[in-house]
Amino acid sequence: GFLKSSNKFYDGSVNNIDQHKENESSSFSLSSRIAYTEPLSKVMFLELNYSLKVDNNEAQRNTFTKRNPVSDTYDSLDAKYSSHFAYNILTNAGGTNLRFVFKKINFSFGGSVSNASFNQQDRFKDTSNKYSFTNFFPSVAFTYKLSKQSKFSINYNGFTRQPTLQQIQPLNDNNDPLNVAIGNPNITQEFTHSFYAQFNDYKMLTGRWIWMNGNFTIVDNAISRTENTDALGRRTYQYVNVDGNYNAWAWVGCGSKIKKLSLDVGGHISTNIRHINNYVNGVRNQSNNNSYTAGLEFRYNSKNEKLSLNFEPEMSYNDNTATISTLTTSYWTNENKFEASYEFSKKFEIGTDANWFIRQRTAVFDRNNNVFQWNAYVSRKFLKNNQLELRASVFDILNQNIGFNRFAQNNYVTEDKYNTIRRYGLLSLTWNFTKSPLTAPAATDILNAK
Repeated sequence: GFLKSSNKFYDGSVNNIDQHKENESSSFSLSSRIAYTEPLSKVMFLELNYSLKVDNNEAQRNTFTKRNPVSDTYDSLDAKYSSHFAYNILTNAGGTNLRFVFKKINFSFGGSVSNASFNQQDRFKDTSNKYSFTNFFPSVAFTYKLSKQSKFSINYNGFTRQPTLQQIQPLNDNNDPLNVAIGNPNITQEFTHSFYAQFNDYKMLTGRWIWMNGNFTIVDNAISRTENTDALGRRTYQYVNVDGNYNAWAWVGCGSKIKKLSLDVGGHISTNIRHINNYVNGVRNQSNNNSYTAGLEFRYNSKNEKLSLNFEPEMSYNDNTATISTLTTSYWTNENKFEASYEFSKKFEIGTDANWFIRQRTAVFDRNNNVFQWNAYVSRKFLKNNQLELRASVFDILNQNIGFNRFAQNNYVTEDKYNTIRRYGLLSLTWNFTKSPLTAPAATDILNAK
C-alpha cells in the first residue's frame, strides 16, 4: 500500500518556527508456502513444507521551514526533523512434521528452521545496517477424542516477533516534545513459547454443553521499554529486550436446556493475567495487569417460536500493580445485555435491545461513565420466502452513548474518551440471496460455535 499525507503546524519547541511536513510511507509484502504430505502407513504421515516471505517498508519525512520569515514559501529543508528509512526483511523457512492418526488419538510433532535477513537503510544519511537471525520453531499437538461430541487437545508452538522500524530507528518527530522516542539498533527479536489447551463436551439429548480453553505464553528477550522522565515531565523512551514476561488466560463455560421452560441457561468465568518487565528512570519495574470476569446467560424461546428473550449479565474486576509504585489501581465494571423480539406473523416483527454499562470510578478517573444504551426496530418481510426485509431502526434512543475505553498496560492505566454517533435512525433494505428465510441463528448453533 501507499500513503502520503502533509500538514502544517506551529511548534514552540523549534524556536517558534512554522513548519511544513510531508510524510510518505509505502509497504510491500509477499508470502508463499508449499507443502507435501507423504503417507508412510495407514496411521503415520510425513509432511514437508517450505515458505518464503518478503516484507519491504519505506518511510520518508521531509520537514521544511521558511528561509525568509516574511514569505509564505516553505523552501528550507530541516535536516534535524527530516528522515528517509527503508526496512526490508527476507524470510526463508523449511520444516517437517510427523503426524499419527488413530481412532481416538491424534498427535504430531516437528518443527521448522527459519532464517530472517534484515537490511536497514538510512537513505538520508546514506548508511545501512544488515543482520540476520536463524531460528528453530518447534511444534507439538495432541488430541484425544473421548466421544463424538467430546474431546481434549493440547499443543505447543514457538515463534518470533521482529522489532519494527520505529523501534530500531524512529523517525525524528517534534509533534509531541513531551514524549520522545530513541532508537535502538541493537534490539533483537523476541521468541515466544505458547501452550494452548482445550476441552469441550456436548450432550445432544439434554443440550448440556461444557467448554474450557486456556493459553500460557512466556517470552524470551521480550521487546519492552525503558523510560526516563525529567523534572519538567518530558519523557524519553527506548525499546529494549528483557526476560520474565508472560501472559495467561483461561475461559470456562457450561450450560444446559430446561425444556419445560423453553429456557437455555449458561454461565462462564474467565481470567487474563499479564506480567511485564520494563525500566523507569533506570529502575526495573514489574507490572501485573490482571482481570477476572464472571457472567450468566439466559435465553428463552417460546414454543411457537414467536417470542425470543435473551439476558446476559457480566461482572469484571481489574487489578493493576507496579513495583515502582505503592498505588494499586483496581476497579469493577458491570455490563448487562438484554434482547427481545416478537414475531406477530411470518412477515412482521419488532425487537429491542439494551446494554447497561456500569463502571466504577477510581481515584484518578472519578467521572461518571455509566451508560444505558437502548435500540429498537420494526421489520417487514416480503417475497415468497421472506427474502426481502425492510427494517426501520432507532439506535441510542436515550442519547447516552459515549466513546470510552479504559485499559492497563505496564505501569499505566489509561482512559480514553472520544466522539461517537449518538441517537440516530436507520432505514435498511436487505435482500437474502439464499433459499432459506431470514432467521436468527438457533441457540444450539450459538452454543456449538463457542
